Amino acid sequence: MSQFEKRYSQLNPEQKKAVDTIEGPVMVVAGPGSGKTELLSLRVANILRTVDIRPGNILCLTFTDAAAFNMRQRLIGLLGRDAYRVAIHTFHTFGVEVINRYPEYFYNGAIFLPADDVTQTEILEGIFQELEYDNPIRSEHKDRFVYLNPVKKAIEYLKKAGLTPKEFTRILEANKKEVSLIDPLISTALTDRVSKKMIPALEGVAVELSSISSDPLPGSFKSLSAVVAQSLTDAVKEANESDSTAPITEWKKEWTAKGDDKLTHLIDVSEEPRMNELAFVYQTYMTRMHEAGYYDFNDMILDAIAMLEDNIGVRLDLQERYQYMLVDEFQDTNDAQMRLIRLLTDHEVNEGRPNIMVVGDDDQAIYKFQGAEISNILEFRTAFRDVALVALKQNYRSTVDILAAAKHIIKKGVNRLENILPDIQKDLQAANKQLKDGAIHSKEFTSRETEYQWVVQEIGKLIASGVPTKEIAVISREHKMLEAIVPYFHAMRIPIAYERQQNVLQEPHILQLITMMRFADSLMKKSESADDLLPEILSYPFWRIERAKIWELSVRAYRDKAPWLSAMLASASTLKDIANFFIELGAQATYATAEEILHELIGGPQLMLPDEDEEIEPSEKPVPHEMFSPFRTFYFGKEKFDHHRADYLRFLSSLQSFIGTLREYHRGQPVSTNDAISFVDMHISNKLPIGNSSPFMNAQDAVQLMSAHKAKGLEFEAVFVINCQEDVWASGRSRGQFPLPSNLPIAPAGDTLDDQLRLFYVAITRARRLLYLTSYRFDHKGKESARLGFVAPDETTPTYFNPELIELEVMNMTPESLLSQAWDARHAGLFVADEKALLKPLLKEYKLSVTHLQNFLNVADAGPRAFLERNLLMFPEPKSASGVFGSAFHSTIQRIYQELKHAEALPNLEQVDEWFRYFLKDGRLNKRETEMLEKRGLKALEVYYPAKRDSFSAKDKIELNFREQGVVIGEAHLTGKIDRLSQSGTEMVVHDFKTGKAIASWEPSDAYEKIKSWKYRQQLSFYKLLVEHSRDFAGTNQVNRGVIEFVEPLRGNLIDLALDIDSAYIERLTKLIEVVYDKIINLDFPDISKYSQDISGILQFEEDLLSENYGISNSYK
Repeated sequence: MSQFEKRYSQLNPEQKKAVDTIEGPVMVVAGPGSGKTELLSLRVANILRTVDIRPGNILCLTFTDAAAFNMRQRLIGLLGRDAYRVAIHTFHTFGVEVINRYPEYFYNGAIFLPADDVTQTEILEGIFQELEYDNPIRSEHKDRFVYLNPVKKAIEYLKKAGLTPKEFTRILEANKKEVSLIDPLISTALTDRVSKKMIPALEGVAVELSSISSDPLPGSFKSLSAVVAQSLTDAVKEANESDSTAPITEWKKEWTAKGDDKLTHLIDVSEEPRMNELAFVYQTYMTRMHEAGYYDFNDMILDAIAMLEDNIGVRLDLQERYQYMLVDEFQDTNDAQMRLIRLLTDHEVNEGRPNIMVVGDDDQAIYKFQGAEISNILEFRTAFRDVALVALKQNYRSTVDILAAAKHIIKKGVNRLENILPDIQKDLQAANKQLKDGAIHSKEFTSRETEYQWVVQEIGKLIASGVPTKEIAVISREHKMLEAIVPYFHAMRIPIAYERQQNVLQEPHILQLITMMRFADSLMKKSESADDLLPEILSYPFWRIERAKIWELSVRAYRDKAPWLSAMLASASTLKDIANFFIELGAQATYATAEEILHELIGGPQLMLPDEDEEIEPSEKPVPHEMFSPFRTFYFGKEKFDHHRADYLRFLSSLQSFIGTLREYHRGQPVSTNDAISFVDMHISNKLPIGNSSPFMNAQDAVQLMSAHKAKGLEFEAVFVINCQEDVWASGRSRGQFPLPSNLPIAPAGDTLDDQLRLFYVAITRARRLLYLTSYRFDHKGKESARLGFVAPDETTPTYFNPELIELEVMNMTPESLLSQAWDARHAGLFVADEKALLKPLLKEYKLSVTHLQNFLNVADAGPRAFLERNLLMFPEPKSASGVFGSAFHSTIQRIYQELKHAEALPNLEQVDEWFRYFLKDGRLNKRETEMLEKRGLKALEVYYPAKRDSFSAKDKIELNFREQGVVIGEAHLTGKIDRLSQSGTEMVVHDFKTGKAIASWEPSDAYEKIKSWKYRQQLSFYKLLVEHSRDFAGTNQVNRGVIEFVEPLRGNLIDLALDIDSAYIERLTKLIEVVYDKIINLDFPDISKYSQDISGILQFEEDLLSENYGISNSYK
């Protein structure tokens, strides 16, 4: 029996129906624990068994990277290597895939970059400043625009709804016409106070409104008259049934407002001026974003939608490519995502019945705050013809009691499918007969501290009783509550795994760098206030200056009436060296970039490793100089890595986020220290955090801490739902929202009872056997805190919801010992059971590129330890001049190809030069380096472009990214980007563009050129493996030849170094890839001190790796 047959035989009839119905539209309503992930996997396998298509013809869409990863893992057991060739994406990675596949159709072929929060805010501020003083949205308070953030949010909602500025304006124009018909009817009907005698008149108004003829609106949005008519009809019906005017009063309150004429008008009348201004700002914002070469996160889907609507050929190409679609967590789709689904499935050959299956559960719709619309579930059956409906009611996860508790909670909801569609019944039945007996424990404590202490103690008991540590989860409403309980786990030495979240601008070591950068900038400006920062700077621990010396300096400066800096220069100690260091930095700040200044402040690293598509010539490597700043040694030295790895990784993650965000600021311009300070101040003044989420796992077997949103899709043996308080789980989100048209229900409202119930339902249904619901009576301020209403005891509540009050005596504690333990927990420091486990999150879904492979193997310049620091830990380094030059040249060639495909003609040399200048500026080097590289690049293009012009072909594939192509060699997952792929029949040739000095043959005599030859041969051969094992090309294409194209002439001639790729070399490279990948995944970084730093050392290291005779292994544990 095959793996498919074995797993298929274990399905229940409804699951089998979903797996077998592969033709036409299918909607599966799948409650928690009903086996939907298994169903999705088996359906993919069944399609491939019964239909003659390739794995790449199946598209699976979901919402999180974790869900995509889990789906892929299930498929591996069924399909083996083919599992990596099924197109599994989140909606946003699919948007990126479309942009990467058809770049010539986006942004007129230009290279766009994502805009950070500061850039978006700056662009909007510029627009607001240009508005007339009496503009209805220009209000200011304390030098800030009141409506700026609400407008920014409204634009986000419009994008998630899939509406472009033109489409939004179209809706406003249509609404304006209809308001002229709707408003008089409403004003007349609501002249007097609400009473029963006006109900018949309102009923007539509803009928009249429903008869108004309207033009279709973009997307699936209804006309204003239809929406108002339906809402009024519902209110009238409810008023008649309840014999009460309350529904009419509520409708009037929600849908109307008093005008200046003291008459009642449709609310859209009073909000029309502000909504019109929103349309203007939205259009202007998008124009200026595009002019600056930016897009934001939501544009990836919106731009893909716009491109597909405008380009029938591309749409047909994708429709033919993806003949079968599966959408997981369908209840979480927003309007833009639903619009994208329709575009991918509206091929006329489908006749309204595309091969699409959606899986969802309205009871688990918890992403309304991201624009999700559960109405998409309702509309799916009208969007497609003859939809097959499957409801999964068998639960294979939880005990009878846990399912009964979940049912008791969710039944309180109003807008559920069961209440709307009579043919859907969703009562879950416990179907896992192998599940051991479990229990639900409701506990109440006097304080939150007591609750946390007990929870951690109880988890300790569960672990001691044999429950696997990783099978225990603590789930909270919000992440900040997890941060509060973390110290208790450290104090009891229980390993945990959770996602740390922090604002980088609150991290001490980042604030220290910012303050030192301010000081260097003030010295450059010769500011009189520069001295004010020195007392703080000199107190930083990495200087290791005794406090008494700082006091002495203060006294001396006061006595001599001299600035601190002058007093430091007069010293004969470290203080003088520090003063000279900052004076030199102040001088450098006149021409250097902020990142170069930060590099000096951090103190390294000196070693520069090549990045992707970068070749660092010996002459281009920075001249080493002794780094003065001890910052890096203190926070990121070997001792910190080996013995305080958790702190090391937290500090490093913050530093990466800070510098990474700074790099996105003011694209195309060098960022000076003054710019960087403005960047920081902009974040602070607009309360924009620089967020940093980093995984923390101090043992492989660890208790899982997560928010209810993060817990979605997971399951555990024991679940602790903490802080079951009314003001925690049942509090609405307050939002200052900008008005939107009444027929655009796209802005998430404050959490309704249904939303609150769904989130709690998701939390408790993660439990298989043991469920703990804990709460406290008094908060940290001593204020009484009510237990969550929908688990509070009443006559209908199951007994297991009745909380047991746990007094301190039961825990063998006194108030004093509780305070003592709470103090100890806060000051216990991090507990790390397994140092190696801290690095494991870095390797989740790790993919090996040829650059990573060579950095690991190249004992001449790098080696395993340098690979760890640069490629895994990714310690921030300033961009090298050679790297920026190479990227600019690559981007210029890519832009030539895009122009050729888009305009069907090649550009002239002047245009090519202009593109090169643009891309070079985008590297944001300092002015001196930029000018030098511009001359070098233009000189090279003067030779390269005329000589190569005739070789450009629109059929070539350029900058082909293999990250999502599912390339696997043995157990090694590979990635990479190929500069150019040319094709003749099934034969493909890989090309790689190289800047820098060319080599004339594969057997050079120069020592450094031998290493370059080794790199190039390995690179082209690696690319052969990428192509021949990829989703799009495997089985149909072969690569037997590669070419290194040097774009800079050598003695006036351009050199193309061709390689016939040897099968014996490929066999050896394949083994080497598997060995190196295994080393990396197991965090095994060999000692390379015995190898010579030349090509002989590299080749010997390779041989030793292959034979496992590499000597002493220095594994970082």
